[in-house]
Amino acid sequence: MAELPRLGQQCQVSDCKLLDFLPFECSYCSKVYCLEHKFPDSHGCTKCNLSDLPPASDDVLSLFHKCSVVQCTAAGTEVVVCDKCRADVCLKHRHSWDHKCLEEEEKEEVSKTAEHVGKILEKASKPKPQGKAKPSAKAEKMAAKIALMKLKMKAVGDKNVLSENRIHLLVFLPKQSGQQSKALYFYKALKVGKVIDKLSDNYNILNKNNRPDGKCLAVFCHSDGHRLPVEKSLEELIKLEEIFDGSSVILEYTDSVTSYLDNLEDYHS
Repeated sequence: MAELPRLGQQCQVSDCKLLDFLPFECSYCSKVYCLEHKFPDSHGCTKCNLSDLPPASDDVLSLFHKCSVVQCTAAGTEVVVCDKCRADVCLKHRHSWDHKCLEEEEKEEVSKTAEHVGKILEKASKPKPQGKAKPSAKAEKMAAKIALMKLKMKAVGDKNVLSENRIHLLVFLPKQSGQQSKALYFYKALKVGKVIDKLSDNYNILNKNNRPDGKCLAVFCHSDGHRLPVEKSLEELIKLEEIFDGSSVILEYTDSVTSYLDNLEDYHS
């Protein structure tokens, strides 16, 4: 079988080695190079001293253009002008994405901005949870600790409850009752549901929690307005850091599905 003749030659630049079917021979070092490395300065010719070369005339220089891409050494008559950003680029970098065309960058920037604005609008359109933002547990605990010192001096409750088993709370009664807030203490194992019963009995507040119709009484945390579960004890809520010894709570009428109480500023001492 006849062998095909060897076509073309490899560029002599060590990190190129491109097989070029129309290689260029350097007139100084007599080695062959590809289109990109055909000039002495582009292949670092050791036989040519660029400073000794005669200056080229303006007519000759006008025929050669250097690629505008940084670190690209290509130059010659094969340079093209980008129709978007009007930059001179070599054939290798003729595509807009190869020479970081300004128009492409602007489009990308506009796209990123639009995406960012879209995320902001999406976030803004999401329904916000009711109630105030809950303070940090550390800040709320410190506030309760300060309030506790005052509560202990005037809090009332079942005297049979030992001091180490007492949970002190400032309780705001329903607005329609017209009564002032009360400094009270409760047995720590008492569930929220039982706390509601005690408050309604002691302060003559109508309690319809055992009836399916009408509004029911519920206890809300004064710091952020979230509803305290009736099945949890005060001790359990303190462990969960939903309330603290010395916290303020609100007893108010509501429906069975409301999770947060609004207008917390209406409840103040």
